[in-house]
Amino acid sequence: MNPALLIHEIFFVIVYFVRVDLWMLKNPTLAALARTCRAFKEPALDMLWFELDDLSPLVRCLPRDSWNDDREESITPLVYSFTRPLTETEWCTLQGYTRRIRALKLHWPHKTLDETAIRVLCNRLCNRLTTDPLFPNIQLIFWSDPTRERFSFIRSLVGQETTSLTIKNWGKDWGTGELAILATLTARCPKMKIVCLPDSDSIQLSNGISGTLCGWDSLTDVDCDVIEETTMLHLGGLRSLTSLSFVLERHDALSRSTQPFVGMFTSLSSLVVTTTRMDDIRLLMLRLRVQLKSLEVSVETCPEQREVKPFLLALEQSCSRDHLRSIDILHTFSTLHQARHLPLTIDDFSPLTFFSNLKEIYFDTGCQIELDGSDILELASAWQCLTTLSLNERHGWRTCSGISPLDLLPLIRKCPQLKTLTVMLNSESLSTIPLDQPGCGFSSDKLLHLDVLDSQIKDKSVAPLAALLSDLFPKLDYIRHWIDAMCGRRADVGQQPVWWRVNEALKQFSMVRNQERRFKEHTNGGAWAAALPARG
Repeated sequence: MNPALLIHEIFFVIVYFVRVDLWMLKNPTLAALARTCRAFKEPALDMLWFELDDLSPLVRCLPRDSWNDDREESITPLVYSFTRPLTETEWCTLQGYTRRIRALKLHWPHKTLDETAIRVLCNRLCNRLTTDPLFPNIQLIFWSDPTRERFSFIRSLVGQETTSLTIKNWGKDWGTGELAILATLTARCPKMKIVCLPDSDSIQLSNGISGTLCGWDSLTDVDCDVIEETTMLHLGGLRSLTSLSFVLERHDALSRSTQPFVGMFTSLSSLVVTTTRMDDIRLLMLRLRVQLKSLEVSVETCPEQREVKPFLLALEQSCSRDHLRSIDILHTFSTLHQARHLPLTIDDFSPLTFFSNLKEIYFDTGCQIELDGSDILELASAWQCLTTLSLNERHGWRTCSGISPLDLLPLIRKCPQLKTLTVMLNSESLSTIPLDQPGCGFSSDKLLHLDVLDSQIKDKSVAPLAALLSDLFPKLDYIRHWIDAMCGRRADVGQQPVWWRVNEALKQFSMVRNQERRFKEHTNGGAWAAALPARG
């Protein structure tokens, strides 16, 4: 055996990749490694038991006469139950495995243990000889069971080493009792860092959840429902907090207050806010002075054109110019402003040019957009590191775009790293395939995804557009349009066959371009001439 395998750290890395590669196969290789020799046993067992998605494997490690399995119907999974109290030796056997478990991801409605078996394992009714927790090293809990009876068991699953808690959904009948259970976790899990709690329609439940967060002082990531002003002040004082996601209520004190958060959120790099109106998030941003890398805003009410620019101007005051890398502004519902409302223009987007290091821009407010080639080039001039530019992907521009496919050439020159582009194009000017290359030989193999939204195209522009795009973007093999059923967007039946022909032509032109490049490579390298048969 190679001596390197005797080094615990090296072998642990090996078994980690064995676990990842064979996760869906229930890791028979890890079980075999654990039985190979004593040197492999401990690290292999640690990785084998690292994560469980239910508690039944623990039951199957006990003697066969201590448990029973039953299946109510052929399509339902086996349900395990205990047939007798467990002995002290059997509890020791269990603890030999439970001390290795680091993550529990208990999914609902996947049920493999009956209520009594869960109660025995969690509360250890048969083992009164020790006060040690059953899962002493558990670090992550994922809970998606909405039943009230089982939620109380979560207190027995967590421990002093628990640092991550995710509750997927609240039960409809949850109330004061469940809040009391949640409140006890602050003392049981003092090292908690990551908390992810679902939204709730109950004001009482939302307020109780918000108060529970104040019991943890080492949080790094928080994802929850409504946050009260006092909780916001507590989180703002945590130097460990790097990511925050919450719902901003219109009538809450947090949205009405104008007092700045001075010296707070010093380490915050990611902020996700869901709100009803864009103006509410504007007021909140004016209170913040943060060095965000990522900002995501979801607005339920479609904002008007006059609300967009003030919001973006507020970002200039609250966010660091050099740190912001990604911005995502989305109108979540389908209600849109009609044509009588003013569209967004270059003047509305101009505040975003303040952030010169932006890499990803997802902007979809539901407002109409009017931009031409010079406008998009002016914006792109400020974002030389941009990799993604998406404007109204879900709602479309709903106007006549002023951006020609030929405008993509200077755009790519300004943003050489651009990989994903979502804009509306106007291909009216393309009617014939030019004799010379439009880019004079320039091309970008970075652009992989092009979405033209609700762009209109005529038959005469099919071949010229495909020829142009295949020349500028050699790795682009498909153009998305609203006819794409997988996008779940409105379809223009009349445009559907035309865009199909564009994509088919794009494939054919791309094959021809590849032939041309191979010919040039062979010719320049002399290989083509050498391959020709000798004369005479």
